[in-house]
Amino acid sequence: MVRKNSLGPLVALFVLALGACSNTLPLNYTGTEKVGSISGAVSSITVSDRRGESDPSWYGAIRGGYGNPLKTLHSAKPINDTVREAFVAALAARGVRVEPGSNDKSISVVVTDFEADSMMRSEAKIRMTVTVADLATGRQLYRDEVGENPVEWTGAGGGIFGSPQALQGLTERTMNRVIDEVSDNPTFQVALRSHN
Repeated sequence: MVRKNSLGPLVALFVLALGACSNTLPLNYTGTEKVGSISGAVSSITVSDRRGESDPSWYGAIRGGYGNPLKTLHSAKPINDTVREAFVAALAARGVRVEPGSNDKSISVVVTDFEADSMMRSEAKIRMTVTVADLATGRQLYRDEVGENPVEWTGAGGGIFGSPQALQGLTERTMNRVIDEVSDNPTFQVALRSHN
């Protein structure tokens, strides 16, 4: 009589449980360098998420050797809200307030890439297009596509041993640098200061 191995189903359940492991790790803005003052106000900041993700809060995964997600990362809010709040905080740090009806400038952001993955290395990819428009005339005052794609070696600390907090930290730092790049761009600042 052949004795069946009872460990197989347990191992399968363990692997499935790992695959379902979800981590809610918010992404917050903190300036990556000393910021200068712009001062002023804008009427609105709108952010559109064009990543095509079914879950708007998803932004990353720690993956196994076959690319299968072992641990997934989610922001506390949809990514478009997360990015908008980060822009509001970045501009506030530079003296720019968001006041509806305060003037004729609007900022729109289109997020095309916002994700992070970790296996033997951790990688974050964030790309967005930022536009400043004059609401009175419809004229575009500024437009730029910005992004970063940093890679960090994780080695033996990857895969099942990967840290969701470490991947969250890489994503947050990348987001902050991208937003600071826009906020400190002299052309962007001139567009916010310009008058009809």
